Amino acid sequence: MRIAVLSSVLFLCAVLRLPAQNLVQNPGFELGPERWSLFTPPGYENSGAKVEIVNDATLRGSRVARLSCTSVTRFSFSSQTRIPVAPGMRFRVKAVYRAEPGAQLDRDSPGLILRTNFEPPSKADASIPPLHIGPLGSVSTVVGKPMAIPSLPIEWTEINAVIEVPPSASIMTLNILVWRMRGTILVDDVSIELISDESTLTAPVLNMSADEIDSGWRPWSGFTWLAIANPDFELGLNGWDYERDNGMSQPSPHAAKSGGYGLRVKDADSTRGSSVLSDFIPVRPDARYYLGWWARINQGHGIAVYLRLYDAKKRELTSEKNKTEIKKVIPAEDADFRQYSLEADALRQSAFVRIWIHSFTADQVVADFDDFILMEIAR
Repeated sequence: MRIAVLSSVLFLCAVLRLPAQNLVQNPGFELGPERWSLFTPPGYENSGAKVEIVNDATLRGSRVARLSCTSVTRFSFSSQTRIPVAPGMRFRVKAVYRAEPGAQLDRDSPGLILRTNFEPPSKADASIPPLHIGPLGSVSTVVGKPMAIPSLPIEWTEINAVIEVPPSASIMTLNILVWRMRGTILVDDVSIELISDESTLTAPVLNMSADEIDSGWRPWSGFTWLAIANPDFELGLNGWDYERDNGMSQPSPHAAKSGGYGLRVKDADSTRGSSVLSDFIPVRPDARYYLGWWARINQGHGIAVYLRLYDAKKRELTSEKNKTEIKKVIPAEDADFRQYSLEADALRQSAFVRIWIHSFTADQVVADFDDFILMEIAR
């Protein structure tokens, strides 16, 4: 832990000596969706939420993120950049956005929010509330009526605020939240810049009464994003264990939901199955976890994604034999990419979790997987 903290301090000192720089990786989407991921919360999987990177030469770059949905919903497009921070540091957080014709806001909705998430140095520490930046630059730990706007702008408009890192925070991440709207919003030039401690905060953090808080905010309030090594297979199979895969799983551009690669599983063997396992990811006992991903079946059937729990000595706690297996079977009729999810409570002895992509021994199947995300959900 001392080494990790020292590394963060050295990083921050180095940044302080440089002119203001954008700490977000791929902030203008010129590299496509690289270092970004889509998340649709449980209950909104059929809202048509999607993100495309499209050409638009009206700003500095040539590409923008196009966030759209076919029904009123909430979803996020999240940066995978993890920024080391220290309490009291101040950052300017900003982005530009505009709505396409026909986009509609739900009542008392801000439409688009920039959300900064904070992590403590240890999972044993208390969770830290996020900060939400509304379209008018207001900042709050929750989302509610004071952030609402009458309509979405059709010209490029900036969201901009200076925030202060709260006590105990050591890592900051960023989500772009589409909030209770229908239609399409374009987003570009996302930025987080470290500024001097003397910089004035844009506004104090809003305190909202209970009747002002958006009821839809509560399911979002307790998510902590967990790091998965190479969750989108853009780095091949780095970070994944495929020793017992029997050569059935390979990164492929034809398997990509977003970016350049996804994972294609080709199991043509009726006596053996595939096996691709993530690295061990630390978890807390008795916490609840959410796993999301995209998948499709190209041919055949018989493949699933599992959450496998382990104790501190990395002995597996979940198994088919003791009826504690946690899995989601991909339906054979899903020929198009669809978002899937699993939710599960960690067992009392749990210290680690692994994601397992496995085709069944007796079945034959060709399937694609991409864009895994894992989160701890506060109860």
